[in-house]
Amino acid sequence: MIGYYPNDTTEHTKFIILPMDYSNMGAGDVKEDIDEQHAELAELARDRKYAEFVIPFAHIDPRRPGAFRRLKSLVEQDGFRGVKIYPTLGYRPDYQVLMNNIYPYMIEKNIPPLLAVLMEDEAIQEKVLFGSDFYAVEKQEYSEKRLSTDLRYALGEEKFWKIANKNPRAYLGIP
Repeated sequence: MIGYYPNDTTEHTKFIILPMDYSNMGAGDVKEDIDEQHAELAELARDRKYAEFVIPFAHIDPRRPGAFRRLKSLVEQDGFRGVKIYPTLGYRPDYQVLMNNIYPYMIEKNIPPLLAVLMEDEAIQEKVLFGSDFYAVEKQEYSEKRLSTDLRYALGEEKFWKIANKNPRAYLGIP
């Protein structure tokens, strides 16, 4: 997959990779548990062949026992650099462990979230990064070009450009 993206000497393409925890979705057994997915991603991020390209994000379902402990371990021991919060799986974004532990920890450690948010707040816009997990769960034909066009239409060109280009560059420290 790396070969499909630009990789010149001045600017390397980076990949934010995030697993998903579908175990509490009520759709049957999952092929690979979230802990196995996190372990595989941590290993990939440590591999010298991929380390410069991979930015590991964790998926934390606050309903799982030990969710906060799991997040701390992934960040502090495995070098995960962001968190996917996906309330669509059946919990509220103000779930108690999120509000009391996970969000404050993310603020303290400057860990960016990937989650559905209202885009009207300028402070929120500064922290939003696009995720591509859409493709992992979408069953119908929906090309990246169409998604990009639809997002540009829904957000407006200025917000789209900020989220798609400026925010990732700021997060990666690229001027």
